[in-house]
Amino acid sequence: MRNDNRRAVRRPLQHCEAVIATLSGKLVSKCTVHDISARGARVALANPAAAPDEFFLVLSRNKAVRRRCRTMWRSASEIGVWFPGNEEPAMRAPAPASSTADGSAA
Repeated sequence: MRNDNRRAVRRPLQHCEAVIATLSGKLVSKCTVHDISARGARVALANPAAAPDEFFLVLSRNKAVRRRCRTMWRSASEIGVWFPGNEEPAMRAPAPASSTADGSAA
């Protein structure tokens, strides 16, 4: 079992077919979304290396439901994507400022 430090709850999906399209709208590949959250998704496709670094994940046939994506990782059969517009994936909350016993900042 993998150590999971996600900040958003993922919802597993049962065979959710989708399409990867370039930002200009050109079809790149059919794919299957395995799980999704408000921040990103895990997507299976035949050739993960062919997925653009940024693209639209089209979730409906009429293209009305789509999410702009940035590829964050690739494996032999899947990619992990982040949905820009949400908190940057590498950002962490700033550390609290040190304070002295009287409550003033150090």
